[in-house]
Amino acid sequence: MNWERIEGSWDVFKSRVRQKWRRLSDQDLDAIAGRRDRLEDKIHERYGFTKEHIRQQVDDWSRWQTSERAPARTLFILARRGSTRFASEHEN
Repeated sequence: MNWERIEGSWDVFKSRVRQKWRRLSDQDLDAIAGRRDRLEDKIHERYGFTKEHIRQQVDDWSRWQTSERAPARTLFILARRGSTRFASEHEN
């Protein structure tokens, strides 16, 4: 997995992080600033999971975000929310 891709596009990915780990605040996400070590530390603070469990969760999440299936999943979520503007831009 290419974590640099997530870090470089943090403004896009932080909303996805928030969907996965809802206890993270906007301030937490700003402080994380795309850094994986900071993300893992904040998850540990908010949830109390073991470091190994967190590392595995972040690995799984990041693989999903950078896989070929992620864009289709995003379109599906947006369509369910009624975001016709985004869906119509990506129809063809």
